Amino acid sequence: MVSRRKVIKVGAGGLVVAPLLVVPVLRAAGADVFVAGDQGAAPAPPGPVKTVRKSPGPGLPAPGYVAGAVTLRDGDHLLVRTSDGDRVVRLANAAIWKGEAVPPSAVAMGDDIIASGTVLADGTVEARTLDVNIAQVRGVVTATIGPGAWMARDKFGREFELRIDPLKPPVEILVGGLPTSAADVGDPVPGHSFIAIGLLLADGSIRVTRLYY
Repeated sequence: MVSRRKVIKVGAGGLVVAPLLVVPVLRAAGADVFVAGDQGAAPAPPGPVKTVRKSPGPGLPAPGYVAGAVTLRDGDHLLVRTSDGDRVVRLANAAIWKGEAVPPSAVAMGDDIIASGTVLADGTVEARTLDVNIAQVRGVVTATIGPGAWMARDKFGREFELRIDPLKPPVEILVGGLPTSAADVGDPVPGHSFIAIGLLLADGSIRVTRLYY
């Protein structure tokens, strides 16, 4: 909500009353932080590092935002195929999330990445954060298939297999808005709605790193 206050200025003609808009900062659980009124900002999927950035205009992503597949790697530089063409991303100083914090060497050819950083003079993006193979599913549980594993369907009818790895448990679980440990969460019940964010594995399943239901 935008609140209004009044600022009183003293000028040559006496007192002037002018409105001042106080714009709050919006914060979404597990998401990046955006400034209210920054319409058209393209948020990156949640990772371990939260950033603040503004869009250059409605419907346009921030200049330092890159999303696509890694097609070539040369040392700390990645060539990323995006919907707008190829971009070069440097990841030497990036906080990298691939289901957990990983070193730059964990980023491989074919990985889908989302980078956020600073655009250098030559057009290279110096990444501050890099999320790798992150998937987000909003859907309904259709069946449990084992301890910590279930099938789900989204609103488009697509089927997903999700699982919780006890050796690499989710960094955040909210059940009814309350924090819950992986040991206490139990198996999702068929028919329940949920949102899951996690790592897309080679077999097509998703290892859940954040779960909300």
